[in-house]
Amino acid sequence: MGRSCWAVLAMLVALPPAAGAQGGDPVRAQVERELARGQCSLAAWDVAWRGTLPGEARPVTVVTYTYENCGGRNNWGKSVGVYARDGASVRELPLPDRAGLPEAIQRVSVSKGRLLVEGLAYGPKDPHCCPSLKRRKAFVARDGRLQAVR
Repeated sequence: MGRSCWAVLAMLVALPPAAGAQGGDPVRAQVERELARGQCSLAAWDVAWRGTLPGEARPVTVVTYTYENCGGRNNWGKSVGVYARDGASVRELPLPDRAGLPEAIQRVSVSKGRLLVEGLAYGPKDPHCCPSLKRRKAFVARDGRLQAVR
C-alpha cells in the first residue's frame, strides 16, 4: 500500500462512529425538538436511568435536563422526562402533574418499578434562589402514561 492509502485509512479509523442516522441519541433529539417548540435550548443533559418499567411494553430512558433562553429571555429551568423507545421511534410518557415536581430536582431514580423524583420546593418565605422544602414524587407507568402514586 502506498502512503496515500495509509493516510486515508488512518483518517477513517480516527473518525468517531456514527450513533444513528442523524448522528445522535434519538431521545436527546426528541427533547431538543420539544424545547425548540417553546423557543428554548438544551443547556445540559443527563441520562438518569435506562431499562423497563412495569406497565410500559417498550424500554424507557429517564432523563434530567436543563433548558434555557426560552423566547430569547435569560431564563432557565430543570426538568425530567421519560421516553419509551422502539428503534428510532421515541414517545414521551407524559408526567401527569409537572406543577407537583420539585422546583430544584436533585435526584431521579427508579426503584421497585416506580420513578422517584426528589428535590426541593419553595416554602412560603423562601427567596427565589433557595427552595428549602424537601419534596419527593413517585410515578408508575400505566396505559402509556405516568401516574402519580403515594
